[in-house]
Amino acid sequence: MGRETQVRKTFLRSLLRDRTANTIAISAAALIPVLAMVGGGIDASRYFMTAARMQAACDAGALAARRAMVDDTFSAEHRQVGLNFFDQNFNEGMFGIESRVRDFTSDDEGTVTGTASGRLPTSIMAAFGFDEFNLTVTCSAEINISNTDIMFVLDVTGSMAGSKIVGLRDAVMGFYDTVEDATADAAQVRYGFVPYSQQANVGFLLPREHMANSHTYQSRVARFREEFTFIPGNGIEVGDEMVLSDQTEWLPRDIANFGTSGINNYRFRTSNASARTAAQNFCWNDLPGTYTIGGDTWEVSNTQYVTGVWSGGSSNNRAGCRGRVRKTRIATQDDVIEDQTIRNVVWQDYLYCPVDTDDDTPCDVTNPADSPPGWETVDLSTLYDDNQIMLPTGNQGAMVNHVWDGCVEEAATVSTDTYNPLPAGAFDININLVPANEAQRWKPALRNAVWKRENPGNMLG
Repeated sequence: MGRETQVRKTFLRSLLRDRTANTIAISAAALIPVLAMVGGGIDASRYFMTAARMQAACDAGALAARRAMVDDTFSAEHRQVGLNFFDQNFNEGMFGIESRVRDFTSDDEGTVTGTASGRLPTSIMAAFGFDEFNLTVTCSAEINISNTDIMFVLDVTGSMAGSKIVGLRDAVMGFYDTVEDATADAAQVRYGFVPYSQQANVGFLLPREHMANSHTYQSRVARFREEFTFIPGNGIEVGDEMVLSDQTEWLPRDIANFGTSGINNYRFRTSNASARTAAQNFCWNDLPGTYTIGGDTWEVSNTQYVTGVWSGGSSNNRAGCRGRVRKTRIATQDDVIEDQTIRNVVWQDYLYCPVDTDDDTPCDVTNPADSPPGWETVDLSTLYDDNQIMLPTGNQGAMVNHVWDGCVEEAATVSTDTYNPLPAGAFDININLVPANEAQRWKPALRNAVWKRENPGNMLG
């Protein structure tokens, strides 16, 4: 026993005197400040993250509570809104926070104030006697309007009649009251009003000399073509024999009655044998021949005597004579129909393109003579006489009346990445410009005259 103790003491004394073992002692001693620095950095980071998140939650709650207030009155409902927003952003126990307390109050003058606090236990620094951090944040929210210009664009057209216009008035006055209540005493708020029925369509307010007399519209130009139709004549020349008819007809009992319509002139006698024989001889032998009737030539042949043809009248006069009658005459100039070719101008298709109303050949389209009037006949300056104009945008290029509602297209401009200084050609944004040429003038917007090139149906898609 005594020997073991002596050996152990000898070893410790040797270790103590041995300088090669000093590293262990130095390392052990240095570990404590290193642990303090690292632990302090970690706990400090947790503190700043927790404080920043708590501050953001407080700000969100204050803003939400103030926004929920209709006026300067702050109620329990508004406080609860603030608390709910705070809890959404910073719930109980986040980052290890303890004893969390938050609240929102108001001074009844429109300012919402929030406070929040809590204890954040340290994770490493507790070993060095620092057990926790105490966090406290404050926040506030108010409506405070500085110098402001407010422009109302109000629809006062007929569609707003009745309860709609009443609601519009109430909304405007409510907006005004809200802004005025939140405006600082030293601030200036200016109001402007644009009635939608008039000033929104500024074309009727602009001086006539500020409106363009020509413009280019993305529209369509009707194209026409010629069609020729050959119609042959009748092949008759002057002096030719023309056959008017060649048919069987009833013949008169007297040559002088050719061409008459009285039925008694066509009744042949059958009263006795001698009368019948005389009638038959006249029909068979005397009537056949050639006659000139009113300038026409009649050739009578193949005659037949027929009994019992006619009804009514005397029974002794009911026979008739019929035969082939070929009627001809000599052709005159009036009878000649020459061969002819008829020319027609017909619609072909549309060319969708930018149409210049001042161009006599819009989109380089030249239609045949006698084509319906097109864009080359349009004078845009006549639009301003009665705010309407005829344009060839209808079916197959028909003229259609377009009524201008006062809407305008801006003056010419340029495409650039730099507007400081203002480009010389950017007339559309030069508010002080007095138009001196067509490029600088406003153009009438004619929406129904516009047709998109990619879609002949002019449909969205």
